Amino acid sequence: MHARRRVRALILIILSPVIFASVGADDAAWVLEKGPDANGSVWEAIWQPVAHAFEFEANPRGTALAIADRQVLALITMKLATTFSITPSLVWALVKASLFALSIVATAVFLRQIRFRGADKEIVGLRPSTVAFVTITLPLVVAIGSKSQNNGSFNGWNFYPTLTYGTFVGYMLFAALVLRLSALLERSYRTWRAPVIGIMVLSAIAINLSYELVALVIPLSVLLLILAPRPDVGGVLARWRSALTILVPLLVTYTTLFVWIRWTMSQTSCHATDTCYAGTVVEVRGRTLLNNFLGSFPGNNGSLVTKQAKLFHRDFPSPNLASISIAVLAVVVLWALWSSWKARQPTPSPASRSPGTHSSDDSRGLWMLLLVTACIAIGSTVITGISERAVEGITTPMLSYRNAVATWSALSLGGITAVALMARHSWRPVRYAAILALLAIVIGSIAAGLPRNVLSAQTNRKMLNTQFIDTLHREVSIGDTSPTGDRRRCAALASEMDRRHVSSQEGLGRLATGAYRAFEFYHHKSFCSTDTGLSTSDRETLR
Repeated sequence: MHARRRVRALILIILSPVIFASVGADDAAWVLEKGPDANGSVWEAIWQPVAHAFEFEANPRGTALAIADRQVLALITMKLATTFSITPSLVWALVKASLFALSIVATAVFLRQIRFRGADKEIVGLRPSTVAFVTITLPLVVAIGSKSQNNGSFNGWNFYPTLTYGTFVGYMLFAALVLRLSALLERSYRTWRAPVIGIMVLSAIAINLSYELVALVIPLSVLLLILAPRPDVGGVLARWRSALTILVPLLVTYTTLFVWIRWTMSQTSCHATDTCYAGTVVEVRGRTLLNNFLGSFPGNNGSLVTKQAKLFHRDFPSPNLASISIAVLAVVVLWALWSSWKARQPTPSPASRSPGTHSSDDSRGLWMLLLVTACIAIGSTVITGISERAVEGITTPMLSYRNAVATWSALSLGGITAVALMARHSWRPVRYAAILALLAIVIGSIAAGLPRNVLSAQTNRKMLNTQFIDTLHREVSIGDTSPTGDRRRCAALASEMDRRHVSSQEGLGRLATGAYRAFEFYHHKSFCSTDTGLSTSDRETLR
């Protein structure tokens, strides 16, 4: 129990530079706007984009559920922030940490659904020790891949948490669902046929209206059902009946709706004027895909961190005593946790093993898992890397993009799976080399990466635009309606106007307007009594 708490604390320390990042990108304005937009109603925040899901002229993207997801998060974030007088970034920290933990739980659920034919031709699952090894090791290995370096709003570790952290959770849970439904169909086909078809049709519709990265569950489902063991009785159709009952409604519904959506979007006026959202315009560049993939790895960001250090006259953050100590302690505690788990397990005996539960040698199941992780890692890289926006933004392998959390999580799961396979090798040096390589990667990544992430997180916070966003969020969440609070907010807006050299007629734009609307909505007072920061048209609109 103590080892678990220490591991969680160490993982939180390693992730802290990205977990506690400021709310940025579009969400910086969304957390201010979505409360007033939806009148504080979660249902309204969901229904607004869903009701207009197929109106592509106004929003040629087709991601209504992703927009609803973000609107709900923005609304709840500011509601919690104003209720407890905490900053929105703290609410986001809780969301990120929760989604990170949920990804480990979802992985464990998926691992327990994997079935394969063992050496004795029986359909079996992974050994409990394999599931335990993966789920104990995975959190730390995923955490070492976090990178806090920003380039606009691209970094998935810092921004859009439900779309980035949440995507890998979705992969694991949907994969587990597909395997579970397949098993239920094998057990009682007539009972489960209609429910499964309904679930797959609804899933296909939801996937089409979700964040583009979610679409990877379609090829992932195909791969899983191809790899899953078939019944050894009956003809070809009988053996593939369960898989086809899942795949046919899923693929037909998804493909039909996808083609219709893309065709409808192609008829919008933005295509005639070449002004469509760059994230929906397909463009394939090999260099972009390579940069996108490599950007998900830890440790390849030295040049970028050097530039950030020089910007604020800091030395390059080399490994230090603190980071090395955390790295060594993390490995020691992890080993203690694994040893503790093994010590609690009864000694297995061949005679006591129940048929159809788990295999004494689950190498085939691990090879299946390796293929699944490769599909996720490569697929997530490709899906996010074949747009005009990606080509314009992913110009270096040093940066993490929107897919980084999902891609690195898959690579981490695949790496741990490879270590588990090598640990079964008959030649002892291979087993030792695999474990030592894993430990070396973990220690090296933490020792070198943590100081870099801390410096980058500090650099991000020191950027004047980030400080202005943090100030607006803090003032709305605190809700100080006293004259002193009013003067402080007006002074902050005036200072930002001086920094940007904007006139009172121009105003500060969307962020300032959002702050005024949010303060009025949550505290029934004006954000600033002198209307500083608002343009002439914004003043008229807010009145």
